[in-house]
Amino acid sequence: MYKRQIEEYTFFLLQPILAGLWLGFLSRRLALPDEPLRPRLRLWLTVAAGALWLVMVGILVFNWQPGTYMGLIFGWALPPIALQLAFGGDILWRYRRLVFLTIATIGVYLSLADALAISFTIWTIDPAQSLPFLIGGVLPIEEFTFFVITCTLLTFGVTLLLAEESHRRFAAIRRWWVARRQPRVEAEIG
Repeated sequence: MYKRQIEEYTFFLLQPILAGLWLGFLSRRLALPDEPLRPRLRLWLTVAAGALWLVMVGILVFNWQPGTYMGLIFGWALPPIALQLAFGGDILWRYRRLVFLTIATIGVYLSLADALAISFTIWTIDPAQSLPFLIGGVLPIEEFTFFVITCTLLTFGVTLLLAEESHRRFAAIRRWWVARRQPRVEAEIG
């Protein structure tokens, strides 16, 4: 049950390092925009992520066998992505070029490495639980999706962590939370 190949453990360790370093490399070389934030974008992006999540969970609930792998990927990944979008979808949109280039390049690189591993039968994917779409005749679309989704989680997180706008927004949320709790604390003391 707990037996995993060393390649899998190595991937879990190296992907965040690779994505973070690549994001840092690109952020120093790309002109970062200074455009106004679009706060409504946070709502719409979060609603879209939630709707997609419902569709994917529906695939799992109704046990559509070929969609199992895709449903599982989106089922676990979309809640944290929706949270990231709810907090900073407008910030991510401001840095969309950086975000896109990071996700696309790392996602493609990891997909190529995975296609190579699959072609050498280092591991296999159960075709009964996958869609019948293979990229390059080797890589199941779900594997490509997995790499793009995990890169999205990492890239969104690091971008939001480093963005000055996130720091100000988090401080405002914290002030609101403390102010909201203050009357309760005074009531409990008094």
